Order: sequence, then C-alpha cells, then structure tokens
Amino acid sequence: GDAGGASLPPPSFEGHAVQQRFFPSGDRLAVAGSSGTIAIWSAMPDGFVQVAMQEHTPGAVIFEVQVFHDGMRLVSIASDCDIIVWDATDGDPLQRLSLPAEPHHVVRVLAD
Repeated sequence: GDAGGASLPPPSFEGHAVQQRFFPSGDRLAVAGSSGTIAIWSAMPDGFVQVAMQEHTPGAVIFEVQVFHDGMRLVSIASDCDIIVWDATDGDPLQRLSLPAEPHHVVRVLAD
C-alpha cells in the first residue's frame, strides 16, 4: 500500500530483468532487461531510476552485466554480440567491442 508518498516510476525497460548487480557501495543496483536496456536503480527505499542506458540493439537480450570495482563503470554483453563499457554516472557508452556473429554469454571484471 501507499503510505501517502509518491508511487515509484515504472521500470525504464520493457520485458523482464535478466541480470542484477549491486554496486560495491551497496547504494545502487544495475538491472539489465530482456529488451536490451540497462537501468541503474537507487537501492534506497525510494528506489528511483537514476540512469537508463540503451545502446544495445533494440530487443537484444542482455546476457550479463558487471560493475567495475570502482563503481564508476559497468560492462554488458548481449545477444547483438556487442560488449559495451558504460559510464555509470551518466549512462554514456565509453567503449564498444563487436564480436563475431556467435552470441557470447559471459563477461567478467577482474581486479587490477
């Protein structure tokens, strides 16, 4: 029920969440959708969307999203065969790598 506060906005991606990763600080959550969109949600009780990112091909399923250890970037890989490194503060794509046509499902961030 609503305790008199504003209702939460709808998710900024269609479809369903396929991956979720908390940021190292624990205050944000990256949620990757089945439609190729990633949203960064506040993990605080208000739960609002801070950033929405859509650079994967529309309709591409995001197989994996990982947050860098510094919390400043994240990386995703999707069924469009692209790996994208994102700026986690404004959602801008920083780097894109297009892989051969066979979809790859896993990407990892390793400590320095």
